[in-house]
Amino acid sequence: MPECPRCLRTFPTARGLTYHQSQPRSFCNTVHRETVTVHVSNAPEDTALADDPRPFSPFQAQDEDFDMPILDAEPPMEHPSFLMADERTDPEEVLQLNTNDKLGRILDVFRGAGEIFDGGQTFLARFRLDIYASRRQQNLYYPFASLGDWEIANFLLTSRLSMRAIDEFLSLRLMNSLPLSFSTAKELRSRAEILPSGPRWNARVVPTTHPTKSPVTLYYRDSLDCVESLFNHPLFAQMMDYSPFRLFTTAERIVRVFTEWMSSDGAWDLQLKFPEGSTLCGVILSSDKTHITNMCGGKVAHPLLISLANIRMDIRNKGSSHAFLLLALMPIPAFTHPATRICSVLEARLFHHCLDIVLEPLKQAARFGRMMSDPVGNLHYCFTPLVSYIVDTPEACMLACVRGRTSPVTTAMYKDFGDPDRHPPHTAALTLAQLQSIQCNVNEVERYFAACEDFRLSGVSHPFWRDWLYADPSQFLTPEALHHWHRQFWDHDMQWCKHALGAGELDFRFSVLPPIAGFRHFNQGVTKLKQVGGRTQRDAQRYIVVVIAGFPQVDVVIAVRALMEFRYLAQAPAITSQTHDRISAALKTFHDHKHAIIDAGLRRGQTTGAALDNWEIPKLEFMQSVAPSIHQAGAVIQWSADTTEHAHIEVVKDPVTTTNNQNYDSQICRTLDRDEKCRLFSTAVSLSERTDTHNSLAGDDSETDVLDHSDPNMADSAGDDAIGNILQDLWSSDRSPICFFDSAEKLSNAPLGSVPRPLHTLAIGRTALRLNYKPSIRRISIDDAADTFSLPDLRGALSDYLNREGSFCQNFHSFGHQRRSSPNSPLPFNDLHIWFKVRVQQRTYFDSTKSSSAFTINAHPPDRHWKFGRYDAAILNTNPQYKWPLSGLAGHNVVLIRLIMSPLSPRGTTIPWADRALVYAERLDLVQQAHGLVDHATGLHVLQRAVRASGTPLGEVFPLDQIRSYTHITPRFGAAADNRLSSANSIHFAQSFFLNKYFDKDFFYAIT
Repeated sequence: MPECPRCLRTFPTARGLTYHQSQPRSFCNTVHRETVTVHVSNAPEDTALADDPRPFSPFQAQDEDFDMPILDAEPPMEHPSFLMADERTDPEEVLQLNTNDKLGRILDVFRGAGEIFDGGQTFLARFRLDIYASRRQQNLYYPFASLGDWEIANFLLTSRLSMRAIDEFLSLRLMNSLPLSFSTAKELRSRAEILPSGPRWNARVVPTTHPTKSPVTLYYRDSLDCVESLFNHPLFAQMMDYSPFRLFTTAERIVRVFTEWMSSDGAWDLQLKFPEGSTLCGVILSSDKTHITNMCGGKVAHPLLISLANIRMDIRNKGSSHAFLLLALMPIPAFTHPATRICSVLEARLFHHCLDIVLEPLKQAARFGRMMSDPVGNLHYCFTPLVSYIVDTPEACMLACVRGRTSPVTTAMYKDFGDPDRHPPHTAALTLAQLQSIQCNVNEVERYFAACEDFRLSGVSHPFWRDWLYADPSQFLTPEALHHWHRQFWDHDMQWCKHALGAGELDFRFSVLPPIAGFRHFNQGVTKLKQVGGRTQRDAQRYIVVVIAGFPQVDVVIAVRALMEFRYLAQAPAITSQTHDRISAALKTFHDHKHAIIDAGLRRGQTTGAALDNWEIPKLEFMQSVAPSIHQAGAVIQWSADTTEHAHIEVVKDPVTTTNNQNYDSQICRTLDRDEKCRLFSTAVSLSERTDTHNSLAGDDSETDVLDHSDPNMADSAGDDAIGNILQDLWSSDRSPICFFDSAEKLSNAPLGSVPRPLHTLAIGRTALRLNYKPSIRRISIDDAADTFSLPDLRGALSDYLNREGSFCQNFHSFGHQRRSSPNSPLPFNDLHIWFKVRVQQRTYFDSTKSSSAFTINAHPPDRHWKFGRYDAAILNTNPQYKWPLSGLAGHNVVLIRLIMSPLSPRGTTIPWADRALVYAERLDLVQQAHGLVDHATGLHVLQRAVRASGTPLGEVFPLDQIRSYTHITPRFGAAADNRLSSANSIHFAQSFFLNKYFDKDFFYAIT
């Protein structure tokens, strides 16, 4: 076996030895690279971060002081040739066929990527290499005395109590009676300092070429250590991708599916550029200024977050996963230059320079690679390309080094923002060439800024991405839903509708829409809302199409609807090549009809209110990059700033509450360091306890790590489940959503007679239903129920149901039958259980293994507020050959649920079908339109009440388990809404309805 001549370590292959020797930070590195240790002694004394007495960790690389390279140096845009094994351009050489993924789709995996090597370390193995590991062999909880001691310490350390409050708590008599290893807050925190730590914080004073009001201090962590900690984290053991893949719906490979970043063409193409067997660690960055105080001077922080694109997006974008780490607190300087514009240029230059300092380890790893351990202890030869930088529009321009009113990703200028076609990308090579052509001293800021005017550049001379291999702003500035779509909707689409209908009419239409349980109802309208956030913007999007419907100028309605379809289609977590084409078609539809908005004078200035005749909207131009970005980076929704904006609360705003309102940055870093130590120590202790229990039961005294198996596919499933439960308890939210499907499975598998009938939670296909255990009305006669719910034919409907049901029970029922029973038909029972609501949960449209949020279907009788009762609409399956949601509305009916009930068997008897909950449903028919099944302007289905020959509503009794989905119907307003309507009576009085597909994205995908 090949052996390293320096460390004498053996490797299974010669390539493994080559990778080992090419590590830039390894003692055995054959490529000499001089390193200079950062002198953090220049940091202010009050930070105290530079004088940390803790020992240097062998898994943390030293910081380095990198000089800014001169601009005329040739950018290293080519990968070092000695690392390339071959060009691998033949598709057959890079293709490895896998059968199916968990949803039955076809996977083509990149051959030779993500190769694993022995010698790695799991998270727990690293924990056992701590300098105090020998003490933890006798006491696992060292430096604390016991499990109880650690639990109290963990609670106090992670709470936001001040040191004074902790001292008061510890001085209580009850606390003094406990055998704690600490008695004061100072002693508690000193013990916490020796816990094993994650990536260490550093402080550095950054020199500036122009004077500032105070020294500029950068607080940051080693970026490569942060990536390695994410790559090695046990929580993500089964939730990471290591090889690029192509996903298809069928074996013919006709329809491509784009989901994770690894499924994109960008990941596939990048893998071709790196050595065979290497693993891509796609770096995600995010930065945005955020207010940290409101009452103490309005202080602002500028956090820089980092994550890995390998982590699957549903886990990465879950806030409780902590998949976004705070990498740095970027300084916010106050330059003394008299010109505000020049101060902005200096701030942008400093920002890029600080990014150079923080991200230099990742740039080196992108060129030379780095051996990293995955969660199960396998070594990977990793490279770190930048794949996404999540920012808002102004910061995107700053990162791309372009001025305002200029696209950061294309060559479009502000006058081109409304063009129907995408302009050529503004590539990194183009920007660097333009900077190279400017013949001016970069230190003469005013002259240099003026010289940049011809190219619409911002005056930044050294972009941080210039020496990051394969980094290109036109690619890593991915479309961002929160700022680019939702904010654009509120700032523009909503204003067009306001000017079209008038503020009063718009507010009234919003106020009379039927409310959806769990969603915001705009009972006072939308035009007077203040401090509107992303959630409110999304809630308003659910209704905007049905609200604007009826506006006389149809082209305006089509334009608004087209943008809504664009947003909803682009937010899909899995985008097929067909959906990709529909996204482009929706944007084209908007451009084909947008002239009507200008012609009607609906686009107006925000301050003057004057009509505008241009489309100088940067976010509109960003939409042209959505379709190309899907091929380049996968599903766009994974790059939304929702997660990073929420992370600011955890990593910045919450720690601020523990500070003394001075020197925020250093105190934030200390608080985060303490929180991370506690979280990591809890994880290590829990896994160690699991390991010790496993070894004792197996009769093995070895220190074998439960996560240490070289082949993830050979892992013990029971052990992995137990470990996964431990990690979920430690890292996930305390309030996990209820899954009705799990409850239904447990009830259906329960021994006969152990649970009462009928079952109150049941699952049918991809739909689960839950009734309250106690009925809203425990016993009511059939005739009284008919009077209460205004259902005069209830007895006849029940009789017809029993006749169709026959003696076999569990039959499937449909509409279309004549009422054969009389209103006075005798029934084998006299009383009913009544429920006022049923909750409905579905599997998500794109992944049948995941559950969506539950909706509530109300069937409430009249009361003081709901004069005519509250009856919600639902999708009812009437043909068992069609399966919701894949079949859409085929084989299904839209119905109003008027009554939810269950027959009560007479005392002393048992009726065979009495264990089945029933509903009384009134059918709503689809109305054929001139241009097809949907309204031409809104793209929505039009409904009207179905009636019998006698003119009465067409209602029948059905089993509850034929319901497949909640749905939302709204009245058709026409040119002007009837001022007698309210949210409580709009459904009762309306004769025609819209089937509002925008109330829920999964429902939108099902029927679109």
